[in-house]
Amino acid sequence: MKDEDAEVTDDEYLVRLVVEHKFRPHGAGFRLKEGVFNPSSSDSDGLSFYRLSCLRSPFQSLDSKKPENHDLFGLVQVAVATIRSLGWDVIKSKEDRCPGHVVVPQINPVDYGREDNNDFRAKLIKLKNEAESNIIRLPPKLSKK
Repeated sequence: MKDEDAEVTDDEYLVRLVVEHKFRPHGAGFRLKEGVFNPSSSDSDGLSFYRLSCLRSPFQSLDSKKPENHDLFGLVQVAVATIRSLGWDVIKSKEDRCPGHVVVPQINPVDYGREDNNDFRAKLIKLKNEAESNIIRLPPKLSKK
């Protein structure tokens, strides 16, 4: 495991927790809904991810939530290189519950809410497409269907 104080490098992958209503059925499987990476008002510092290299497994990222809520979330993976290729930063942002927490400060409600954000939304779709190809875990309720 990588120390969470180490520099975030382009060869790393990030894990994002995705709440179950952000998945949609598609054929025999599931896809992510268009707004999966839209920031909420609680994302004022940026959208949260966890560095896979700092975790024992991607499932450790669920420790950031109360145990009774773990089944509400799926997990997806995106490359740091992809985020940076979109012109965004990946900034370390330690938290007590789970190691390897980072934020992408440019994905925030202020920038998202601007009227001239077509380029911003196009970048979110690129991020969604990568994550959709890298679903690590569906929320248990969905995986039983």
